[in-house]
Amino acid sequence: MAQSFKEWYAKPENKKAISERRRKKYAEDSVYRQQVLHRSTISRALRNGGPTPEGYECCMAEAAEHLKITLWKLRWWRAQNYFPEPHIYKGMLWFNNNQLLLLKKLQVYIESVGARRSRSQQEDLDSVVSFIYANW
Repeated sequence: MAQSFKEWYAKPENKKAISERRRKKYAEDSVYRQQVLHRSTISRALRNGGPTPEGYECCMAEAAEHLKITLWKLRWWRAQNYFPEPHIYKGMLWFNNNQLLLLKKLQVYIESVGARRSRSQQEDLDSVVSFIYANW
């Protein structure tokens, strides 16, 4: 059986190897270093109750938590263009209550149909996606 990343990463030698690669990249790659610093600044501001964009309630991670799905699933839906681009504020994606309700509608449909869809179910999904785009 394939080993999960979490199990692999739990081994001290693997964790150390990744940490060393990150440190080296941070030291040598100025673009990567700026990205890391930017992400940590945003993360720190959010932890300290930093400002959120007006009219938007939650970021992408909080939206996934609200929907009780993984962040990866929400990112995959975004990659599949199941919903329009969320509002971007300080490098983070933000959703309002209406958008969360639309994502919930998408979630309910996808969970009712499952991973494999017939042609008619795909057409139904397309109509749900069209509804989401129209009401975003």
